[in-house]
Amino acid sequence: MQFIEIKDFLLLPIFLAIIYAFFYSSRNNQYNIRHPLRKYYIPALTVRLAGAVGLGLVFQYYYGYGGDTGSYFYNSRFIAEYFYKDFNIFIDLVFKPVLTTIDVRRTIPWNDEVFAYSEANYFPIRILAVLQLFTFGTYLPCAIFFGALAFAATWRCYLVFVNIFPALYKEFAIAILFMPSVFFWGSGILKDSITMSALCWLFYSCYALFILGQRVVKNSIIIFFSLFVIVIIKAYIAMAFVPGLMIWIFLTYKDRIKSQALRVIALPLLSIVILIGSYFSYARIAEQDARFSAERIQTQAVVVNTVIQDAGSAVNIGVTAGMGPAQLLAIAPLAITTAIFRPFLFEVSNPLMLLSALESTYIIYLFGLVIFKTGVTKSLRIVIGTPLLLFSIIFTLVFAFAVGFSTSNFGTLVRYKIPFIPFFMASLFIIIYIGKMKGVRK
Repeated sequence: MQFIEIKDFLLLPIFLAIIYAFFYSSRNNQYNIRHPLRKYYIPALTVRLAGAVGLGLVFQYYYGYGGDTGSYFYNSRFIAEYFYKDFNIFIDLVFKPVLTTIDVRRTIPWNDEVFAYSEANYFPIRILAVLQLFTFGTYLPCAIFFGALAFAATWRCYLVFVNIFPALYKEFAIAILFMPSVFFWGSGILKDSITMSALCWLFYSCYALFILGQRVVKNSIIIFFSLFVIVIIKAYIAMAFVPGLMIWIFLTYKDRIKSQALRVIALPLLSIVILIGSYFSYARIAEQDARFSAERIQTQAVVVNTVIQDAGSAVNIGVTAGMGPAQLLAIAPLAITTAIFRPFLFEVSNPLMLLSALESTYIIYLFGLVIFKTGVTKSLRIVIGTPLLLFSIIFTLVFAFAVGFSTSNFGTLVRYKIPFIPFFMASLFIIIYIGKMKGVRK
């Protein structure tokens, strides 16, 4: 599939100039020349744009096929054409649910119908169909708009951590802005970049609304829209996010509870409510979308692990058909370890995996500092005593289990795990920092 053409390279500098002009102006308005965050603003934008362009180039010229990114762009062309042929149909295809425009969709030559009738896969196509009207039907200019939007969202996530722990602004820049897998897979034309951006805006607005109490209407709208996007594309991200958020909010306001007895029992009660609420939320999602049913997820996990085992590209973590809750809980540590720390250097089989393995090695190094310098017991105390940390660790563990359980192919694993990488790495930096400040010893 040839989705990058000569005109892409001719128009790319023009659109890059527009984006850089906008963000240079934004930086100058927000940060004076002495502000410590100013020096990260444009470099963080640059790696996002490079990731967006690089993703397309890798799939076009390294792999030699379009993959999901090429398919999204290819299919969006047919939607964009209706802007000129029949504007009313164009509006319907962009804004209406997929099942309400089924007759029109049957006339479109989709390269794969999974992109036509799945709301999750169709969402990027909606965005691209509109962007193509302004980018003359070119992939790379569309890609850098995805990258620019991803930067704006990720920067908001960065600001939350810096606002709470300003001394760690350098470390947070590494964890949130400059991790290679995050800016490569989380910036281009993929569902992952959309959900990652929505997650960052959700995190930022929840902090601003529930913790700081700022701009109620604006942040409520952002929270609603971000959750809407996440639930449509990858509902499990929201399911991993909400429990930690509720505990974070509770710990922030618990001191306002006058009754000592109520303060003691409130957290256990909240935990029970979260578990019950999560169960019924999951059941509701699974009822509406069979992709999220327990049977479907487990069947897919078995197939994935079996195929990968046969191919020799990964180790089967032990998922088998018919496993009960206790058995799934038993493999949770291996699933979480797989998601957070792999691929290892000795598992590298191609250049892209080498970059991922180097990144994993750095995460292992930071985790080792936490274990051996701060200590397990003291680290746990720091996490429990720091609401932001507790939120980040809960989100990481829940999300890592879901990803590690259902995905053992390193190519997809690296993509799927990017939402928790900034939160986990930032948490490690915070634990090390607090441990040093308090003189913690093992």
